[in-house]
Amino acid sequence: MADDKRSELENRSMIGKGVWFKVKGTADRELWGTVEDEVNILVGDDDPYKHMIQRIRTAEGIIWDGSTYIYRTGYYTFSAKEPRKIIWASTLKC
Repeated sequence: MADDKRSELENRSMIGKGVWFKVKGTADRELWGTVEDEVNILVGDDDPYKHMIQRIRTAEGIIWDGSTYIYRTGYYTFSAKEPRKIIWASTLKC
C-alpha cells in the first residue's frame, strides 16, 4: 500500500462526531451519542482495513439502564468502486 493511502487511513477518525442509526422502516435517523475515544489496528497491505472499537457517550434517553457509554466495532477501508474514497462499515448490525 502506498504511504499516502496508509496515512489517509491512519488519520481517519470519528472522535467528536455523532453516531446516528437509521430507524428501521422509516427515513428517520436517531442520535445514539458522540464518539469520545477509539482504539484501532491497521491490517493488510493490498486491501487495507483500519479496524477499531469506539467508546460512545450516549445521548439522553438512548440506553434503558442509564449507562453512560456504549461501544461499537467497525472499520475503515478504501471503496472498491472508488479506490480513493474511504468508507466506514460497522461490524454491528442494528
